[in-house]
Amino acid sequence: MGMWSIGRGSNPIALAFTVALGIVIGFLLHDRHVSGMGRKRVERIDSQFPDLAELLAFSVTAGETSLAALTRIAHLGQGDLANELETCVADVKAGSAFIDALIAMSERTGSRSVERFVSGLVIAIERGTPLSGVLRAQAADARSEQKQHLIELAGKKDVVMLVPVVFLILPTVIIIALFPAMRGLEVLVP
Repeated sequence: MGMWSIGRGSNPIALAFTVALGIVIGFLLHDRHVSGMGRKRVERIDSQFPDLAELLAFSVTAGETSLAALTRIAHLGQGDLANELETCVADVKAGSAFIDALIAMSERTGSRSVERFVSGLVIAIERGTPLSGVLRAQAADARSEQKQHLIELAGKKDVVMLVPVVFLILPTVIIIALFPAMRGLEVLVP
């Protein structure tokens, strides 16, 4: 195609510039798409995290070991975080240390919530602290963080919801309120 354009008398420099510009634009669009997919994945993981953290706390409080609890939750759960837990359990069963598998999982997810949870869990395991209390506190913290995120999201949506009220409903109400008064003035003033 390019040789045909050059044969027709097109400028080869302009053709090369157009091709280079197309490559750069294609790369940037692909990068934006992949970054957006990564952000959506982290958002899904953050939304799934409080439920799985509470399940883990309940399982450990009920007397299961942390690995058995992770295995149970990985098989019961669905979604991105459950898949990451399955990978973590598979790493441990393949011979990796439990703490190393947890740290690798937190790095793979890219979620700050999961990273804080895993760091708290790792510290509790290293110090020998009872996991049930630590996991309950971590789960409560994750749940409160999710509530805070929802409140912030609602605050942003609140402003967006004012737009139709101010520009559609309020003018209609004003017109309906003023129309009878204007009609009355037309009747009184000839």
